[in-house]
Amino acid sequence: NDMAAYNLAKLRFVDLTTTIEGEYVLENLFLHSPSATATATGGDDDTVVSDAVVSDAVVKGAIAILQSLCIYGMQIGVKGSEEQQAKIVRHLFRPGDVSRKAPLFPKAQKAGPNAGATAERSSSDWADDWNSEEVRKLKYHRGTSLGKSLLAKLMRKRTAQGAFDLLLSLRAWSVHEDTALLRSGFPVRFSEEETEASERAEGEDRDPDEALGMRRDLRRMKVYTVDGVGTEDIDDGIGVEVLEDEDGGVGGSDGGSGEGQRLRYWIHIADVDRWAPRGSELLKVAERRATSLYLPAKTLCMFPPNMSSGTMSLESWEDKHALSLGVELTATGSIIPESIIVTPSTIHVDYRLTYDQVDEMLDEGVGYTEEWQIGTMLAAATKRRSHRVNKGSTEGMVPFPIPRGMVTAVSTKGKDSITEEDDYDVSLKIETSHNSGANVTIGGEEEGILGDGEGVHYDPYCSPISSSQLIVTEMMILAGEAIGKWQQLQLMQNDNESDGCAQLPNGLELPFRRQPAPDFKSRETETRQMNFLFDMNKRYPHAWYARRFFNKVAVSENPGPHFGMGLDCYVQWSSPIRRLTDLQVNVLSLFWGFAFLFLKAAEHVYNHMAVF
Repeated sequence: NDMAAYNLAKLRFVDLTTTIEGEYVLENLFLHSPSATATATGGDDDTVVSDAVVSDAVVKGAIAILQSLCIYGMQIGVKGSEEQQAKIVRHLFRPGDVSRKAPLFPKAQKAGPNAGATAERSSSDWADDWNSEEVRKLKYHRGTSLGKSLLAKLMRKRTAQGAFDLLLSLRAWSVHEDTALLRSGFPVRFSEEETEASERAEGEDRDPDEALGMRRDLRRMKVYTVDGVGTEDIDDGIGVEVLEDEDGGVGGSDGGSGEGQRLRYWIHIADVDRWAPRGSELLKVAERRATSLYLPAKTLCMFPPNMSSGTMSLESWEDKHALSLGVELTATGSIIPESIIVTPSTIHVDYRLTYDQVDEMLDEGVGYTEEWQIGTMLAAATKRRSHRVNKGSTEGMVPFPIPRGMVTAVSTKGKDSITEEDDYDVSLKIETSHNSGANVTIGGEEEGILGDGEGVHYDPYCSPISSSQLIVTEMMILAGEAIGKWQQLQLMQNDNESDGCAQLPNGLELPFRRQPAPDFKSRETETRQMNFLFDMNKRYPHAWYARRFFNKVAVSENPGPHFGMGLDCYVQWSSPIRRLTDLQVNVLSLFWGFAFLFLKAAEHVYNHMAVF
């Protein structure tokens, strides 16, 4: 009957369309299956089959055909040989994939992960437990012959465009269907099980850091978050604390400009491990995605929205859990290693600001008076940028970078649009990634925009970097360098003694990002050409030519310099809601703090027992 066929088809098209509405369209096709008999093509002759066979073989075969049609439609725009196309989906291969389906995928079994098997499934290959792994295998093997057979039966073109057009006519796909996203294998939505796991985690009141006394109460400090207008997953906040002067006085009303005044800069990162601890179901949800994807028309988050945009996010006027790093700087902008503090914390975000709002506050002077912390952080960010440039960062080597473009597509559904297909407003914003620390703005006179005068941007079509962007960028880079130096500081203490006892060994290993400096000496001719372009004021050609000197960034457990950033060490960890690798750093740091506290306590007990 209809419901039996529908139940077989339900959830069989997950991640084969970019919208849940598209899944519903394909599933609802099976609400109209024949009630008495059906005609199935089994060769040259048509055979009449019974209801039982229809609900089993024919319906399953129809599902396989529609799945194959989706796979075929995804190949639109893909060029190259079979081997080249197989490389596009090579990342979807897992060892042992073909063990259960060995007779059905002979090419994949012979050639391994670089082969793109195209053999099709039969009704005997029906997987009762259809899940994300089955979808991944389906996309890896790229079986399209069943879809081609359907197109031939319907007298449509047997091409990827033909498959796309058929799915479009069924309204399963839209004219803007992101076939590259579908090919990638990235999950396009959260399953019911994943959503339920996030809801259970949201109600979890267990907090080991709080129970162990590790979580500091930092709610007395003013915390700002600075993000784009549409940002919902806020995973970092910043602030500054005025410490006691050497003479015991306390400053702050003057914005931290007093002589001898000590300032501690705080970077607060969302404590995702509090809600997605090791081994949890919610962590497995994040591991399946590994990152958030920011596309022109939508965002695909690593965690379900109730967590990424709610519980985990550092929203304003709420108490939030964070992993906080405090650090002091020298007069030149370098880090004072002994001042670094890394601790789980409870914070209260006072202001959620956009980049434009921060720039406005600085322009109007509010950022130097009532909100003096913003002006103080700008001064520190400018000093930090100068410090890194002096150490050879790319901001100094390429002072006029090639702008970056950001495409945004906003749906116009419900608004007046020209045609039914014209349902997006597309905008392009061009931004400068850096400007060596100078706060340049576009001049008022058009003829002076491309000049070399102070306060004039070098490209009239590009929005210049703002003070707010400089603050956030430098504070996040500061956090990356500081966490690396903090790790090395633990290593340096291994050989020291405290109260007659050896310090505990440091088992903390972090993923340091390293980049060797360019080799200019062995490439003198190219170096002269690059310098010539700069001297001739050929700014974009110079920036493009300089790229050939940059070495690849490598990740290592051993600290080392990062040339592009002008740092002695760097660890990326400021976006745990959006990147799994950042979350892993947070987990390692918290685990080390817990282990260190536990072992210290055990050592203390052991020493007292030895006395008796």
